[in-house]
Amino acid sequence: MSKRALSVGILTAGLSVGLAAAAISPAAAQGHEVGGKGSVYFLSGAVNPTGQADKVYAFGNADDEVYYGDWYGHGEDQPMVRRGNAFIVPQDATDGNPNLTNNTFYYGNPGDDVLIGDWDGNGVDTLAIRRGNQFLVKNDNTKSGKADAEFYFGDKGDKVHVGNWDGVVDDTEFDGEDYNDDGDYDDPGAPGFAPDISRVDDEGFDDDEDGDFTDAGDRQPGTGVDNNKDGDFDDIDGTDPVPADIPPTPAKGDTLMIQRGNHFFVKNSLSTGKADYEFYFGDARDADSVLIGNWATQPKAETKDDSAKPAASATAGDQLAIRRGLEYHLSSEISKTALAGKNPKTESVMFYGEPTDTVFVARLAVEPVDAYGKPVTTIVDADGDPVVDDADTLWDESTEIGGDGFGVRR
Repeated sequence: MSKRALSVGILTAGLSVGLAAAAISPAAAQGHEVGGKGSVYFLSGAVNPTGQADKVYAFGNADDEVYYGDWYGHGEDQPMVRRGNAFIVPQDATDGNPNLTNNTFYYGNPGDDVLIGDWDGNGVDTLAIRRGNQFLVKNDNTKSGKADAEFYFGDKGDKVHVGNWDGVVDDTEFDGEDYNDDGDYDDPGAPGFAPDISRVDDEGFDDDEDGDFTDAGDRQPGTGVDNNKDGDFDDIDGTDPVPADIPPTPAKGDTLMIQRGNHFFVKNSLSTGKADYEFYFGDARDADSVLIGNWATQPKAETKDDSAKPAASATAGDQLAIRRGLEYHLSSEISKTALAGKNPKTESVMFYGEPTDTVFVARLAVEPVDAYGKPVTTIVDADGDPVVDDADTLWDESTEIGGDGFGVRR
């Protein structure tokens, strides 16, 4: 077992005392209901070499329907409780008491299937309602009301996952341009034309200015010019060009992926239509054991075959993990393998908890550690140079290791 696998195994073992092995609990993928029972949530953080939960939340009642997401855009996931069509949001963990309620809002119907994602790319997770293969997206966690967008994807019985598969985040929404004001955005545009020249006004054209209008390229006086080719010479004002319409572009954040057995269909936009690409990962028996997350690089000590590697923040798009008992098979980045026309492969295997644990995915940045799991004050890259924070990320890479980790509900 690698050190990377061992650290996660120790963490869950510390939380799992007294649980006997039994039937395997389904995985609670990112974006879905957490499942299980309990009102206490133990989060590992993006990396965890200590063997202890990095953060513990207590919120709601033991039998509540619970979802996890980043409700405030600070790079940290927290629970949200659903009761009927009421959604109860905790206070912001960065400046409030996350064990207390901040606000309640209402959306959808009590029986609706709910998905969680950052649909508009602004760093804040919100709700989407699924009804068959229709998805109704809401980009706000404070106000009750109707959907902000809706689309169709897949079939009614499909298993759906939420993630940012290509790693592209853009919170800029473009309303489109309907240049000819006909109510749609699919017109190709039209060229402009110079004014016609009537036959009466046509003084001809002498290209080489030799006084003769019969040379090649010349035009005889009185011929007239029909510039827009409409069969007359009356358009004396000409016409301006009309640009091609530009369709609206929604902001880009999380999108959907359909799972059918071990066959996955990825769509990189919240729009009706076919998948952008497809791939295979795992076995058909893994259908209920798929987790989605953006995994950080775990610390790895030096071995006879490999150099030591310090922990590093998650990058680019989301990945998969297959849960088989205590084993978690983490995939390579989906977007990179798709560009190469290949299926993702298992990059590492980790061990976590007991088969009876309710395990979910939650984002939580943690203090930096070196390749041996020891705390450090400065994060360095592979060349030993200090890492500079990228302002576009939700965590400060120079002082934190950011990414998704695992959580246990008790």
